[in-house]
Amino acid sequence: MRIHFTALRTELRIMCVSTLQKDLPSIDRTRVKKILVGCHHGIGDVVMILPVLERLHHYFINAQMDVFIGNPAEKELIRLLGYGCRCYSFNVKEESGFALLSLIKKMRRERYDLAIDLGWSPRRYDVWLFHLAGCKKIISGGNTGRFGKRYIGFEDKRNEHRVVRNMQCLTALGIPAQPIRFPVLNIPEQVSACMKRKFLSSCAGKQMVGICVGTGDFFYRKGLKKHRYDAKQWGYEKFCGLAGELARSGAQIILFGGEKEKRELDGRSITFAADAINTIGTTSMTETMALLNACDLVIGGDTGLLHCAAALNKKILAVFGPTDPNIIGPVTPLCRVIQKQRDCIPCYRLSATRETIECRRRLCLEEISVREVAEEAKRMLE
Repeated sequence: MRIHFTALRTELRIMCVSTLQKDLPSIDRTRVKKILVGCHHGIGDVVMILPVLERLHHYFINAQMDVFIGNPAEKELIRLLGYGCRCYSFNVKEESGFALLSLIKKMRRERYDLAIDLGWSPRRYDVWLFHLAGCKKIISGGNTGRFGKRYIGFEDKRNEHRVVRNMQCLTALGIPAQPIRFPVLNIPEQVSACMKRKFLSSCAGKQMVGICVGTGDFFYRKGLKKHRYDAKQWGYEKFCGLAGELARSGAQIILFGGEKEKRELDGRSITFAADAINTIGTTSMTETMALLNACDLVIGGDTGLLHCAAALNKKILAVFGPTDPNIIGPVTPLCRVIQKQRDCIPCYRLSATRETIECRRRLCLEEISVREVAEEAKRMLE
């Protein structure tokens, strides 16, 4: 078993990043009035671009900064920054090509001076979108060489933590990438008060432990059939056992999850601790952030809510399996990770690999017991 602090390691330093197309003129920051930042992924990925948004807001205080995301729920997270960002969202699983064309037309009307791609798609989907949207300059990691003088690439170090990789884009603008700071998330006081009245009124004096029961999944095709695979899921039964163990030690359990987890749990005979506060699939993103902020400790797998807890500076205990916490783990010295030492780890890197898809037993997660996690959680609560 490996238990270590997940933080930006001291050896992870921003490399000196140079513009890859030497003939391009430097960007005049005084002429940038509209900025579009793209991160078309999950909640955790959006949290990991927040330090970039904080730095852009500092250096382009008078510019309009907008964000392109993949899920409408992430709009609430962006609004908590208080920067006045407008959000575009497009769900590739649910929306049609006509909706995408409509989105491109909206972007073209804005005439963005600068677009920054932080989606890290291997096929550069966001870069193509920004190109079609008429963005005057496009910054993205690597150099595809397809977009002429609009495109400014920067060196992409794939072995760096995702937050460090994101911050490297700033060097193409002449902005220092260090230090890395997460912005303050302004949770409305009325929302926090409402959540306390609704869920926490009888919890005075107890230590609050949040358990995030879900993890992100992915889809892959095998022949003509589309499959979904929860590669990073520790297991609902184990989270149930963990909740019971911690509840018996006197902690107040708050369960977190989305609509997907609610649907899956409704079809199973899993009973969590009797006094556990179950918010799975019933709260908005802002309400979830308010409840996370009330926790003394947040436990979960490789999921976006752990990154949200890191942005709120909460203690975190993460259960990792096929992914590498040094690449996509929560960025905070208050996080500890439990992960087994196996030769096959990590098989799930920036996206699913053949090894991940074909690994059905997931021994890296099965071998992590409820007792191990519970004992470490109790130590963190002392």
